[in-house]
Amino acid sequence: MPGCGLQRSLLFLIKGEFVSAFLMYPAIYPMLLLFGFLGLNKIYSLNIQIQLRLHLW
Repeated sequence: MPGCGLQRSLLFLIKGEFVSAFLMYPAIYPMLLLFGFLGLNKIYSLNIQIQLRLHLW
């Protein structure tokens, strides 16, 4: 069954096979960084938009 390889890449990451995960789906590491940033933003509520609005006034 053809697919993009994301799930298999995640399984390789769980097993600790980092090079195989990258070879299976090269975008796995940028995606992990993106989701990590989004998770931190959700948890800590960085409120970047509010800070920018205050500086523009």
